[in-house]
Amino acid sequence: MLPAVPPNMTPEQRVQMFNELHATGEDTTTTSFCGARGGCSTTTEKTLHLANGTQVYHPEDLLPIVGPDSITARAVSDVYKHKRRARVYTGIGLASVVGLIAVGRIAVESHETSFSTPEKLGLVAIVAGLLVGGFGTWYHDHQATESWGEANENYNAGLAQRLDVCTSGFAVVACESAPPPATRPAMPPMLGPPSAPAPAPPGAKPGRALASAQ
Repeated sequence: MLPAVPPNMTPEQRVQMFNELHATGEDTTTTSFCGARGGCSTTTEKTLHLANGTQVYHPEDLLPIVGPDSITARAVSDVYKHKRRARVYTGIGLASVVGLIAVGRIAVESHETSFSTPEKLGLVAIVAGLLVGGFGTWYHDHQATESWGEANENYNAGLAQRLDVCTSGFAVVACESAPPPATRPAMPPMLGPPSAPAPAPPGAKPGRALASAQ
């Protein structure tokens, strides 16, 4: 778990914290496992590498250091929402497998050569449960992985926003000390004299926000 941002940090401390904790890269590991009785599963794990050597293996570990309204925080919430739903669909699939085994045993013990109407309806429901469970598990596992990647991808931007730091050239500085842009946009061709540039929107800060790591 990453440390929370301390209150009342100086501009220098905020810049230092960003320089130490910004992300420098990400590794993705995909593992597939097939059981002896059939059936395979695939898991994907991501590792986020930070500038100070810290390796982040769990998306929720990013939450203390980004704002609750950041893209990263929302993506982390989506990761666990989809993981919970994947477990529900896995349960549906497992229950369907158990039902299929039970119906097979009943058919063998009864020595019947054909299924009754209720048994046929039961088999249809079991097959539907297998399909729904399998697809639902795959879909929500995939969405959880996508949300995890989104959380990591936008982590640097969320960290910069939380620490209120910007870029000035190639340097990271506190946003309140960033110089204004040295140039302004080129004026389009016009017949009369150029008008004054539009005022900056209220609350706008100088400098440009840090881009997220790719």
